Amino acid sequence: MDSVLLYWDDMLLTVGYYGDLVRYLYDEPIILIPECDGARILSNLNMEFLQQVLASTESIFKIGSTEPTTLLYDALDHFDRRNAKVDENLRLIKTSLPEAVKVFRCCKT
Repeated sequence: MDSVLLYWDDMLLTVGYYGDLVRYLYDEPIILIPECDGARILSNLNMEFLQQVLASTESIFKIGSTEPTTLLYDALDHFDRRNAKVDENLRLIKTSLPEAVKVFRCCKT
């Protein structure tokens, strides 16, 4: 939505609204198919879908984030590893737990 895709030779380049560049290199020719929410990338062997990352998802996985949803995601990771730190994370987000769960659910789908 907020970027332009450029393709030539073996490189796909996304140019963002503020001039941000992301470069993808391909070993074989590709075909770009625009979609309403992204672009489908077809090659002889693969099919990929490139789309914008939601702000809510970005806030969860940003390095050093202390958002309640980030701490909830971290608590889930500790729970899966049977680590007691899960309690510490849940205590930190106690007041904002319902909102963190709501954002977490949206990002998982």
